[in-house]
Amino acid sequence: MIITIGSTKGGVGKSSLTVNLAAELVRQGRRCIIVDADPTVTSQTWGRDRAEHSPELPHITVTEARGKIRAKLLDLEEAYGTVLVDVGGHDSQEFRQAGVTSDLLIVPVTTSQLDLDSLPKIEKLLEDFTTFNPELSVRGVFNRIETNPQSDGRLKEARAYVTSDFPQIPFYDAVLHDRKAYQDVMRVGRSVIEWTDYKAKAELQVLAKEINND
Repeated sequence: MIITIGSTKGGVGKSSLTVNLAAELVRQGRRCIIVDADPTVTSQTWGRDRAEHSPELPHITVTEARGKIRAKLLDLEEAYGTVLVDVGGHDSQEFRQAGVTSDLLIVPVTTSQLDLDSLPKIEKLLEDFTTFNPELSVRGVFNRIETNPQSDGRLKEARAYVTSDFPQIPFYDAVLHDRKAYQDVMRVGRSVIEWTDYKAKAELQVLAKEINND
């Protein structure tokens, strides 16, 4: 299975979602590799930090890919079983190659208007992706959501908006919040499931369960 985590906008937490999800899938016993197709190489840096600072944890391979990555993704799927692709926050060759190759595209979004305004661009990309890859499943996930009570109303409004205006991008029920744990674990190559914040761990595992049930 090839899962791409992508958006046409940066700052939505694609790399954090990718590495945390990879660690949870490995914990479940699945063979998994991360393909870092983002020039910022955040996932690749996480992989190096994991080997250096957390060598006692299960190894997760992170490899870099650029340009025409379709053939590489298919080869890695055959070798590993599950491939997670972290693409840059723009319409790139890597994003398009991953989109026409993946089984599942996950689009992280915050409740900011700038992030919501990026969804029409995703919608146009999906037309191209599904022309060549009609079996592609697409799901959205609300990520980096503030934990204060005022955010509940914004989340409710954002969910109503995407449900009404973007029915082709159904959103998971799970919500990932903007918790300090997600920042702390990146520096030492860990996941929140390997950390002390039980709320972050629980919400990530709820998301992983939804993904597994797709």
